[in-house]
Amino acid sequence: SAACAEHAECRSWSHQQDSCLLEGEHGEPLQVASTSFTVEKCNGSNKQKAVYLQYHTTPSLQSTPVLGVSTETHWTSTSDIKRYGRSGIFASHPFATKDGPGGYFGSIVDGGVVGGLLFSIWDKQRSNRDVDPAYCKIAPNTTWCMHKHAFPLTDSCHRHCLDCGLHPGWHNTTGTQCSVKMDLREGDVLRFRLQRTSANASLEDPTG
Repeated sequence: SAACAEHAECRSWSHQQDSCLLEGEHGEPLQVASTSFTVEKCNGSNKQKAVYLQYHTTPSLQSTPVLGVSTETHWTSTSDIKRYGRSGIFASHPFATKDGPGGYFGSIVDGGVVGGLLFSIWDKQRSNRDVDPAYCKIAPNTTWCMHKHAFPLTDSCHRHCLDCGLHPGWHNTTGTQCSVKMDLREGDVLRFRLQRTSANASLEDPTG
């Protein structure tokens, strides 16, 4: 936007016309001005890449699992996403439980819609020796019979066919997803805490 005008901000961008709609210092709309450079179409070779990080702990979580963990997300810059008007960032944190469900949780800032919090918890597939053939005969489907389940316990959570949009033909529910809409802004800090609240707890099968 700095290349469009020295004392104005580019409010919207046109890739087809190679131009931007300027906004003055008091918010007044200014005329469309042509730029002095060519903007490349965003694609896989020139777009900003996602960053994947992996936590390392001492001792390792494999040797010494923890019963509680917390992490923070600091949103230091969101204005460019909002100005772009679409797409966004999901700052997610993967996790796993010992021989049980796992997934990821985090927060979303989107340029086109209101973002917020998202938790996607995948069911854990059972080993063959852990499958109860008698239960499989009355289970709602094979997927349900073959997995340990993540159950929704609040109104913001529901059973969900995770990643079914990426795998045509999938239709059985494979986990639980929780979401809360929040309009996150620059400077927002979110602290996520994951902890075990009880041991050897039981839950009535919601399918009956």
